[in-house]
Amino acid sequence: MKSKIKQALQAYLDADDDLTVNKWTNAAGLSPSTLYDFFKGRKTSLTYGTILKLAKAQNISPQILLGVEDIPRKHTAPESYIGFAEDGQEWYEPQDIALGAENDLPDMPAGGFIVKVPDDALKHEGLQKGRFCWCESERPLKTGDLVYLETKDGKAAIRKLISMQLDAITLQWQAPDGTALHETLNTSFIKRMAPVVMQIMRV
Repeated sequence: MKSKIKQALQAYLDADDDLTVNKWTNAAGLSPSTLYDFFKGRKTSLTYGTILKLAKAQNISPQILLGVEDIPRKHTAPESYIGFAEDGQEWYEPQDIALGAENDLPDMPAGGFIVKVPDDALKHEGLQKGRFCWCESERPLKTGDLVYLETKDGKAAIRKLISMQLDAITLQWQAPDGTALHETLNTSFIKRMAPVVMQIMRV
């Protein structure tokens, strides 16, 4: 059975496609054989000093390599966002738009995407028109979530998910006069759907 430290080291390597044993040990001032021997069982343990050097080389807490803390999610500068062609309808045509320097958005974790809110349909839920929001592709959906969804006919919107069944979902939003609107969609009609996790503040 693998040791907790060996599992943590391997998990950290697996989480970063650009990181190799050679790169990591070189940055830490160690011989590559330090890790290779440990992974292959020729060395049964690593000193705490070695763990500290490996952690410092990646600017992370040594507790991560000891298997005590979770691996932090990698953050990158976003390059684009999903905007919408304004057509005055309840559903919009999504467009992938490059982010310019004037948008000045912070780095975001992997596994998601940015959407620019097209209307005030969820203003009563705190989602304001023109604001950027972060959607997390891998996060499980639950009733009550605000969600971004695209349909197979090329339309998209941001709605509140009020019920979710095996073959259908029901969405809610608000008309300009404050009337609550509802729509039920067959799940086979949906291309993708992800929860809105947060609104993004400019840096």
